[in-house]
Amino acid sequence: MSSRVTIALVLFALLLTGCYEMIAWSPDGRYLAFVGPGDMKLWPWDTETSQTTMLSDKEILACKYLNGGEAILLAKQHGQSDEYLDLVQLDLKSGDLTRLAEKTLAYSYDVSNDGKRLYYITERFPENLPYRTSEIHERTLGDSSADMVLLEQKETIGFVSVAPRTRRILFTNAEPEIKVSGSEREAAEAVLLLDADSGAIETILTGPPGRSLWWPTWLDEERVIYLLDTEESDEVGVLYAYSMKTQKSIKLLEHIQLMVRPSVSPDGKTVAVTAMP
Repeated sequence: MSSRVTIALVLFALLLTGCYEMIAWSPDGRYLAFVGPGDMKLWPWDTETSQTTMLSDKEILACKYLNGGEAILLAKQHGQSDEYLDLVQLDLKSGDLTRLAEKTLAYSYDVSNDGKRLYYITERFPENLPYRTSEIHERTLGDSSADMVLLEQKETIGFVSVAPRTRRILFTNAEPEIKVSGSEREAAEAVLLLDADSGAIETILTGPPGRSLWWPTWLDEERVIYLLDTEESDEVGVLYAYSMKTQKSIKLLEHIQLMVRPSVSPDGKTVAVTAMP
């Protein structure tokens, strides 16, 4: 992790200002689906021919390939709220739509590498209690009854990401403000790791106080990328790679749009990001 060469990543920027939450690789690594600038429609980009064609004329906020590339997960705004999403499955052959989950927390879902398990976060507001409850769900696609709550927290969590080969899940939450010598220290956001098999939770990295961590995403079973906002802007951030073996982060790229999740290619060698011009 001491240099960009040893990371073996090819980083390139898609200048899609106006694209929202998700860009997604097809399982074969040839296509990169994205939400079109301005029209909010689904477009796949052919990395071999550099051609783009509209795949769906429905307005969406995000996308993710499912079931070996036979379907795509579409995320649509839930009602009038920009805090929540409804998740549906688009069958690429038949064009049929299947509802998967409603009122999931925005920016907070992922799909396993085999495209068969969906992970997402929901929130509940218990009556007569002064806090909200956040839950991480695991759903086996194709089985409407297979929806399992893996974790329940009394604070807001977000940005779920599942490891390539295991049921290890990254997510973020904010540490409580700490009073030091009568003054309050700003809250620091942390990236946590949930082992869905054992139920164990550990903190793998903590950001600077007052700064926001975005999109912790697995490169492989031991390396994670994430975005950190800057003091100058809450729209543009810096892309970092973190090694759980060395417990160190290195800077990869600056001027990256925070609203769009970095997308890792199936072979783990290419990261697609949206850069601000």
